[in-house]
Amino acid sequence: MIRLVISLLLLVTFCSYGQESSSVDSVEVRVHNNGKYKLVKYVVTVEGKGYVFPALDEGEYSPYQRLPYLYSCNKSKTTLLIKKFFARQYQLTILSIPVDNVGEEKITSGRYVIEILTRKQDGMINLFETIEEE
Repeated sequence: MIRLVISLLLLVTFCSYGQESSSVDSVEVRVHNNGKYKLVKYVVTVEGKGYVFPALDEGEYSPYQRLPYLYSCNKSKTTLLIKKFFARQYQLTILSIPVDNVGEEKITSGRYVIEILTRKQDGMINLFETIEEE
């Protein structure tokens, strides 16, 4: 009986040796509106799927979302609400598409913040996106 138990234990040990775990890495990401304008919607695209972040006022952070990975430069679509004098307002949508991700390392785990910085300069609205680890 003892030989049978030892044999089964050895068999299970040898069969499971060398098998990789199937854990899936993911990145927790949130967006920070660090600009002068209300962020109506922010969408980052990873593997063809759009991850939508909610509207954010100036200085606000979104809740975290899990993404499979990120690069330092990702495809994104940013919609801003621009207010003018006398209650006139309009929406501006900016599409950012990287040329390629050659030479960039995938960010596959951890917590990150996508900083959205918008400023008006010389009559043009400039948008800057950076990814920072928390």
